[in-house]
Amino acid sequence: MDITQFDAAISKLPRRRVGFYPTPFHALPNLSAAYGRNFFLKREDLAGPSAISGSKMRLAEFILGRALENGVTHVITQGAYLTNSGLQFAAACLSAGITPILVLTRNVPRHGELGEFRGNYLLNKTMGVETHVINISGNEWHAPNEAARVTDTIAARKAELDAQGHKVLVVGAGGAHPDGYIAHAVTLREILEQSDAAGVELDHVYHTIGTGTALPGMLAAKLSLGHRSSSGPSPSSVSTTKTG
Repeated sequence: MDITQFDAAISKLPRRRVGFYPTPFHALPNLSAAYGRNFFLKREDLAGPSAISGSKMRLAEFILGRALENGVTHVITQGAYLTNSGLQFAAACLSAGITPILVLTRNVPRHGELGEFRGNYLLNKTMGVETHVINISGNEWHAPNEAARVTDTIAARKAELDAQGHKVLVVGAGGAHPDGYIAHAVTLREILEQSDAAGVELDHVYHTIGTGTALPGMLAAKLSLGHRSSSGPSPSSVSTTKTG
């Protein structure tokens, strides 16, 4: 599959555009000189809109595109108290005319009781986003009882909205949802086109690992576009920035 065919396949998918693409791709000359390798940076933190920006905006576009087709009125997602991902989804939902609901966790032993509003939580409140803060005493990823409290809160709020005749979509932490994986395939497609325009043959792409949406999406694009495997005596590398 070439890029034209890839783009044609992507264009058939529902998408509610919010961000600004392609995001910048530029060389890092000082780092390259320091390590004797050519480094480049993909600025996903500049995806937009405004300061509410990051790689999860891409996921939200495809998830919300499908949601709009299906008549979804509310999206519930979860994250930590100051989640970047949740903020990006909330902003995207508001842009699309869908009501966002955030179920957030706060580690009280580490951060104390919720006092003043600040950071992303303040921005969510300023935007009028419905938030539910659950105080926890550890890491909910490793404590089934803590995770159950989050799941139960989401289920209860969804049941209330369902009873009122609304259509609710629940999106996992970090935008983990089947319709979102394709977004990172588009990211790699951009990287390959931009590196080609810069006269660079990339050997490695480094990205952060969190909820696991980036790797399968990028791998799908690599296989679909037939990009060569990581090898070469003088490799060039690109790193993707990410918030969320």
